[in-house]
Amino acid sequence: MEREAILAAVRDAGVVGAGGAGFPTHVKLAARADVIIANGAECEPLLQVDHEILSLYLEDVLEGVEAARRAVGAQRAYLAVKAKYQSLIERLEATLASRPWLEVAPLPDIYPIGDEQRLVYELVGRLVPPRGIPIQIGVVVLNVETLYNIARALDGQPVLETFITVNGAVSEPATWAVPVGTAIEDVISRSGPLLQPGGLAVIQGGPMMGELVEDLSQPVTKTTKGLLVLPKDHLVVTRFKAEDIVLRRAFSVCSQCTMCTDLCPRHLLGHPIWPHRIMRGVAKGMTTDPGAVEEALAGALLCSECGICDSFACFMGLSPKEVNRLIK
Repeated sequence: MEREAILAAVRDAGVVGAGGAGFPTHVKLAARADVIIANGAECEPLLQVDHEILSLYLEDVLEGVEAARRAVGAQRAYLAVKAKYQSLIERLEATLASRPWLEVAPLPDIYPIGDEQRLVYELVGRLVPPRGIPIQIGVVVLNVETLYNIARALDGQPVLETFITVNGAVSEPATWAVPVGTAIEDVISRSGPLLQPGGLAVIQGGPMMGELVEDLSQPVTKTTKGLLVLPKDHLVVTRFKAEDIVLRRAFSVCSQCTMCTDLCPRHLLGHPIWPHRIMRGVAKGMTTDPGAVEEALAGALLCSECGICDSFACFMGLSPKEVNRLIK
């Protein structure tokens, strides 16, 4: 199929980035790049969508990679999966003879290896510029579900379903193919929640970057990847605090230990983000240098909201991630 036909099919099928912010895929494929990365890293703990799709629909995913490679003119393609899935990697390696342009890229089982900026650096050694995107350095990153949807689009199939892992306090944790628009409460009901409605909470996404669902009647979308059913007093749930509490604690408690900065993945890539300085910047009166405050707060725009700072780094139980989100 010719490039323009691929772009038209993907656009008409409504394919968007299934693993992230839902960016229109035909716009990504309209660019030119020399590298395609198929992201099957499954960044968040407890989610299994990428692994299930690769296990069940591998040929469709590879067809999507080939179509994406032709569309952007890439010479190389990587399929990134975690090395712990050895049987899957063996299946992938069996396809290499007929696809010399494809390389399987086993990844360590670390977080957040699925972050596209981290992934690009690990696989091709290129650094996405701060506030930039991979296409600026000649790379297109596509989630494996997006690639599956590309293959279906070439057969004239629109995106009507999304794959969702339901996990936590349910009798049947599983990954389901769910019609887009299905109420979250109906998806949860199918998996058999082990808690009474008055005692359960639902996180949409994963335990690190997910969001608390306030209204279970709201629909799943093309980018919904996980639903975690948890008790309302679970730590993953109780960390969601009112905005005024998040800011008040940042004002008064941060000890400037720098641990949040030391563990920040974007800072470790060399991006100008220093979470501890952002925490200081929001604490009024703690600095007399307006330029330093402005620089620190601008760094909040570089935050990927991965949650390492509040889940692992801060021994005071603060949330630089939430402060950054509020600033943004």
